[in-house]
Amino acid sequence: MQLDFTAIRGNLAEKPLEAPVTAFREKDNIEVPTGAKSPQKAPQRATEGEEKAGRLIAQYKQEQAEHERTLAIYREYQHNIKESGSLRTAILKGAKAGEPPVALLLKAVKCISLMTGDTVFYSQLEGDIRAIYGAGLQEAPALQIELQQVQGRYKKLLEALEREPDGDSRERIKRAVKAHENRIAELEALIAKGAESKAS
Repeated sequence: MQLDFTAIRGNLAEKPLEAPVTAFREKDNIEVPTGAKSPQKAPQRATEGEEKAGRLIAQYKQEQAEHERTLAIYREYQHNIKESGSLRTAILKGAKAGEPPVALLLKAVKCISLMTGDTVFYSQLEGDIRAIYGAGLQEAPALQIELQQVQGRYKKLLEALEREPDGDSRERIKRAVKAHENRIAELEALIAKGAESKAS
């Protein structure tokens, strides 16, 4: 007995086969279960893992930066405690040695600034004392304080001049050195003048 498949072959030739999944979805309305694994899920899981790793790395870096900030604050606090202790000792020794009251006042204000963390307090008062008592009233202690500061900067400029090779920077440093020399001479003259007026 022979089977005749010609009728089936004829139908196949007339109509091409559809993709199996499309055929099921369109004709039978079959839905793929939500829990079923699809080939696209694996890359999504990898991406989710990468995102989680990225978030953890960012969190670690943020915590590390916060830790560094805390350490910097602690170091500054320790430095301020040490400096304020040295200043308290210097104030006591200065009072016994007969240092000018303006110099003792500035040391005390600097000590307060270090203990409170308010550096503006010291810089503002120092500027006022130099301007009012030094340039304005031309009192020797205030002028002496400014002279010491100018001499300190002058020394650093001379050191920089030795290190700096020829060029534009060297010329600028030379001009700054000359300006400091002039200011030192002015301050010394004012201090000498104040001493003469006190003597007479």
